[in-house]
Formats: sequence, structure tokens, C-alpha cells
Amino acid sequence: MKILICGGHPTPALAVVDELRKNHTEIDIVFVGRKYAIESERTLS
Repeated sequence: MKILICGGHPTPALAVVDELRKNHTEIDIVFVGRKYAIESERTLS
């Protein structure tokens, strides 16, 4: 199974990933987001 997590805050996304991996070790998870914050081109997200 493949799961795509996109946008939002990384901390809740990581919590979801941890819970999914507890019961489903065979899944592939990809997180898609911005490299930089919207407010600035120099601040890493």
C-alpha cells in the first residue's frame, strides 16, 4: 500500500506515520511539502 501525505504541519503528519507503521509495516509513505516557508524564501519549513 502507498500513502501520500501532503501539506500541513510535519509534526502531526509524523504522528500519523508512526501510528500507521505500528500496524502496517509494508506501507510506503511519501510526504510532499514546501522546502521553504511561505513567509520567506530563506526560512526552511
